[in-house]
Amino acid sequence: MPEAAPLTTECRQRSASAAEARPGERRGRPEVSRGLIGLTWTVHGRFGEVEGAWRDLEARSDATPYQRFDFLSAWFETIGERMGATPAVVAGRDAEGAVEILLPLAVARRFGLRIATCPGGRHANFCLPLVSRNLAGAIDARALTQVLDEAVVSSGLADVVVLRNLPGRWRGRGNPLLGGRPLPAPDPGFGLVLDGPAEEVAARILSKSRRKKLRYKMQALGRLGAFGIARIEPERDAARVLSAFLAQKAERFREMGQRNPFAEPGAEAFLARLAAARRGRPAALELYALQLDARVVAVLGGASDGREFSAMFLSYETEPTVAAFSPGDVLVANVIADLCDRGFHWFDLGVGEAAYKHRYCPERIETFTRVEGLTLKGRLAALVLMALERLRFAVKTRPRLLRLALSVQRRTGFGMA
Repeated sequence: MPEAAPLTTECRQRSASAAEARPGERRGRPEVSRGLIGLTWTVHGRFGEVEGAWRDLEARSDATPYQRFDFLSAWFETIGERMGATPAVVAGRDAEGAVEILLPLAVARRFGLRIATCPGGRHANFCLPLVSRNLAGAIDARALTQVLDEAVVSSGLADVVVLRNLPGRWRGRGNPLLGGRPLPAPDPGFGLVLDGPAEEVAARILSKSRRKKLRYKMQALGRLGAFGIARIEPERDAARVLSAFLAQKAERFREMGQRNPFAEPGAEAFLARLAAARRGRPAALELYALQLDARVVAVLGGASDGREFSAMFLSYETEPTVAAFSPGDVLVANVIADLCDRGFHWFDLGVGEAAYKHRYCPERIETFTRVEGLTLKGRLAALVLMALERLRFAVKTRPRLLRLALSVQRRTGFGMA
């Protein structure tokens, strides 16, 4: 895919001005002009064209671990390639040529439409652009989304943009992708600020009686075999632990009658790529395992950037003598303690409701979906897609409808993601 020509200065100014001049909105925010109009926008069809600038921006921005170059390049080269997706990286550069804003997209053709989405699919819990901290507080979301849409239109990349798992706020700031008409999503995220020693964090989120129960469960598990919880080194046991996780998860999805996203083409290769350290850089996926003797009975894996840990999956054996002592809960509690000791400042359990997430992660992260038609047929498709998103929200937020949908899914194998 060739690199598109930069947007013109006139186009940039028109996009920002239109965002400021809409009826009912406050005007006269000079920081919006400074934040956007001075940037030159290009669209790149190969990650290699922006790898150096991307890695540099990772250190200067507050995006999630799912926006790491290593995470998304691994996804494209495994799962994305098999599903026919191609990368499109929208980059905004300042007058000196430094990349200050970067939005990776995956473009695939479906139903005769070119659809641009957040790369990573169901394996990426949160979608954000990378924005340098110098600009993060000076950007108006409506202006930025209009400029990004204009970049995609000018390059002829897509008919419609569908961005899911957009957190409303991240690190105390609003998500700059929430301009326009974002729709509320039914699956919130759950996070925990790691703001002290492990003992203090545990006391803040868990009652004294629950901490006592966890110690009892650890002792009970220890009576079943040599008990150990370890962070897995990429060069040693990653393949064995991933194999145990895939088996545990496959069994769990069979029991629930749900589609297994880790069985899709390329998923196993994707996880193996993430778990491998590359060129001296830390792995994009960190693995923790609870083991009894040499038997892996629980696995927690998360996307990591050395500052934040975002859980991608949790699995455990369902054999009754082990499951009775909640190996998943025991593992989560110990991972949080280890991250505190290592100086991490954030832990989350991803998106989707589950009772254990409320126990360990008190911060609720509301998420949104943005659908925007860019061409005539894209705008028509956007109307249908937005109606489907509203239906999905209605089903997943109403218990009776959700029970009915899950029953249909178990019987037919078809359901809402």
